[in-house]
Order: sequence, then C-alpha cells, then structure tokens
Amino acid sequence: MIDTVFNFRILNEQDLSQLLSLQNHVYETLTNRATLATLSKTEYTALLNGKGLCIGAFKGNELIGARALLIPSVGDDDHLGIDAGLEKQELSKVIYQEISLVHPLFRGWRLQQQMGERLMDLLVNADGKYRYVCATVAPGNIASLKDKLKQNMEIVALKKKYNGNWRYVFFKDLNQNKVNQVFDDQQWLPSDNLSEQESLLRRGYQGVEIQIENEESKLLFVKETKPKNK
Repeated sequence: MIDTVFNFRILNEQDLSQLLSLQNHVYETLTNRATLATLSKTEYTALLNGKGLCIGAFKGNELIGARALLIPSVGDDDHLGIDAGLEKQELSKVIYQEISLVHPLFRGWRLQQQMGERLMDLLVNADGKYRYVCATVAPGNIASLKDKLKQNMEIVALKKKYNGNWRYVFFKDLNQNKVNQVFDDQQWLPSDNLSEQESLLRRGYQGVEIQIENEESKLLFVKETKPKNK
C-alpha cells in the first residue's frame, strides 16, 4: 500500500449511506466502544445540510475516513463553550470539532490529521464567523489526544458527557497566538490519573502536551501562561 493515494472532498447527503456504514464498521472494531460517541442518521443529515461541515477521505470510490465540524445550538445546556468558561454572548462564535472516523485498515496514514488540517483551513477562511473551536476526547484515546494537541488546542476541563462518560474538553481561540509562551507552573501527570487531572483543571491549569515513553503516556498541565517578553 506504499503507493496509496487518497482523495478528499466535502461530503453531502448523497454520501450518508457510506458515512453511516463507515461509522458502524469503526464502532464495531473498537476495543473500548465508550471512546466513540456515535451520531445518528438524523444528526448526520442535519450536519450535511448546513448544520456543520464534513470532509471525507476516499480510496477510489470508497469512503475510508470522515471528520466533521458541527455548529452547536447556543441554547444547549451542555454547550462546550460553557465548559470552557465563555460568556453567553460568545457562544454563537463557537464551532465544534465533531466525530472523526478512520477505517481500521487505513490507520497510520495520518488521515485524521490531514482531514483536520483541511477543516481548520476552511475555518480560518470563514470570514471570522467562528472564533472558538471546542471538542471532546475520551481519556485513553491517544490518537485523538495527539491530534488535538498538535493543533494547539488545550484541555480546559474534564467532565462526564454523553451518557456519563468521561471526556476531556478541548478549546482553541483562533484569534490568539500562543506559540511564544512561558509557563509559571507546570506538572506532568500520567494519562490515567484522571482525579488529579480534574483537580488541576479546576484550579485553572490547561493540558497542552502529551508524551509517550515505553507504552506509557503522560500529559503536561500548565497554569497562568503569559506572552513572552520581546
């Protein structure tokens, strides 16, 4: 499969059947199915008809990857912008990175990252309509954790979402450049130490980096980031 070439395009309602089939196949092959909050046919239909944006990766005519952005309802009590600490008047500027699917046979080809880069490019060129990007990731989903952190998204909360399952809440302000920053305080924690992670997040820390050594992963949490003096 060295010569494998993928094609990417925005999906529409005619792709719904393949999209649902891909989601079902991915879900059925997961060791821990709690890591994926699936979408219903109704939710996909709304997303493909203006409630968001979904990009697909194809090998020939077969859909082998998909990744979506979702426009959330401002009146949603479970709004991720609220979890991230935004004021109510800012919620209309929030868009979610939603579900991400990659066919098991095509994992390791950076498809999730490539689809994410294309979607983020579309966001940056959306005339400033959306300023904030939010997402959730299940603890233990290392591929998605690495993906979000590589996009310079930050873990800002750890809460029970989607029928009581633990989820990291990720957040990014598209108007802020956090490349040149120093940290007043930082702590590394094992990825499975959720109780201490939740404690740090409640005290104003953010998760910003992941390291994996000898099959063990740990997350870096920082507090009170400040712009670096020039």
